[in-house]
Amino acid sequence: MYFNDKPSIFPAHCEIALLVFVMYALAFLLAYHFGADVKGVDQVLSQVKLGLYLTVVLVSIFAFLLPMLLIRGRWKIIPVVANKKNFVFLNCIFLVVYFLLKIKLLGGLTAAEYAFDSGEIEDPTWKASIFLSECIYVFAAIWVFIGSREWFLTNIIALQMNLMHGTRIYVMIAFISLFYVFFRHLSKVKILITSIFGLTGLILFSYIIFLFRHGVLDQFDTDVQWLLSPVLIESVFSQWSLINVLGETKYFGEINTLHFILDPILYTVPRFLLPDKDLLMLYFSPDLSPLGAFNGVAASIVYLGVFFPLYWFLFGLLGALIYQLARRSLFFRIYYFIFCTNIILRLMRDGYLIPTKIIINDFMLLAVIFILVKTFRYFKSLVVVKFVNA
Repeated sequence: MYFNDKPSIFPAHCEIALLVFVMYALAFLLAYHFGADVKGVDQVLSQVKLGLYLTVVLVSIFAFLLPMLLIRGRWKIIPVVANKKNFVFLNCIFLVVYFLLKIKLLGGLTAAEYAFDSGEIEDPTWKASIFLSECIYVFAAIWVFIGSREWFLTNIIALQMNLMHGTRIYVMIAFISLFYVFFRHLSKVKILITSIFGLTGLILFSYIIFLFRHGVLDQFDTDVQWLLSPVLIESVFSQWSLINVLGETKYFGEINTLHFILDPILYTVPRFLLPDKDLLMLYFSPDLSPLGAFNGVAASIVYLGVFFPLYWFLFGLLGALIYQLARRSLFFRIYYFIFCTNIILRLMRDGYLIPTKIIINDFMLLAVIFILVKTFRYFKSLVVVKFVNA
């Protein structure tokens, strides 16, 4: 693997932001053009103001890309970490606990129903497994930069166990992670071909799980478009809140600056410390997003009104800052990978609060892993010194 950012028109976070925006918008526009009517998609599409939708999406993309003009210089090549044993040891511990939790969940409703529908989302085991999923993902990011394709792919594949309870976010994260590795860190044709087959297999596997879970294969004979339902449902329903926000012009006139600053802080505070924190945060009507997920562009309008481009400019500025820090730091290089492959996707489909929480949590997770590795090395050195002196 290479550890130098390859020459390109845009930095990686700009390229991936374009990829994510274009994928969601393109699938949405195709569904609108051909009149898709899968799982109630047609009801959502009938409400869209297409001109306004295209305008806010394009302005958001432009505002996010604008800070890249501040980026200067290329990345310094960082040598591969020579001793990986401590990382392997920690990674194995996390994987074992992760697999044990997922095996336990196999006996519950999560294997048969969507976790949010079955109520299993409140199960401590499910919550712990999702936390460990994020840990496994951080380890995958680490392996990209300390030189092990095998461990990177092991963690990425392990994450796909989340499909058994309907959590598809890690499938999309895996897709974007492989995309990043394709165009930023691989050059050998053999590796590229292998990765392409792996990516194709990942997509097919996720499709099969989805089709069986939703009984789509039973309807194949009557309507072929159901085979495209995973793409249509993800794109259209994740933007349902945006369609509803654009339908109410009042949101462009409301500016909630104080909530924009305080809500991420309140959301990050553990609930046992602040049980009523929801009452202190900006209220989002369930009618705006009947399925729960809240689109990032919709969130930017609800928080900042007509100044919503500032929202995307600030996150683009954050990406540019991390990029600059990553030029000479292994820690921030890994964190930049996390920003590109995880946070940008969540900014698009999970609103404002979840991505900001992930920004903080993944930074802390990465820091803790580095501290644990250094602690292991320290105690090992003490043992060696005592053994020699004895």
